[in-house]
Amino acid sequence: MELLLLDLLDLLNLSLDELFVTLSFGELQATKENDKARNKDA
Repeated sequence: MELLLLDLLDLLNLSLDELFVTLSFGELQATKENDKARNKDA
């Protein structure tokens, strides 16, 4: 039982890490798009 719980926690941590990376990457892309749009206006 304890092993299963640890596995689940590991999976959860992995998922959270991936989610965080995905969110960070998404924000990076959004910033790039905003810069492009701003440069076009200038």
